[in-house]
Amino acid sequence: MSYPASQLTDQQFGMLRVLRRVGYDKASRRTTWECVCTCGNHITVTSHSLTSKRRGRQSCGCIQVGGIRPLAQIKKALLDQ
Repeated sequence: MSYPASQLTDQQFGMLRVLRRVGYDKASRRTTWECVCTCGNHITVTSHSLTSKRRGRQSCGCIQVGGIRPLAQIKKALLDQ
């Protein structure tokens, strides 16, 4: 499914909230977006990374790095929003 550029701004994908469109990645031919994770990290990802049903990006990587304990803190932060 294709998303117009304006439709991704301010949407939540897992723990990532889309802030703004950054540009276009010529190598992958996809639009790139600046996102902020609930842990506070800012990352740039392609639209496909966000919207892929099969392997959509859900975080900045903090879940894999931090393990279970930080994940509980992140979930708490999500609930407090």
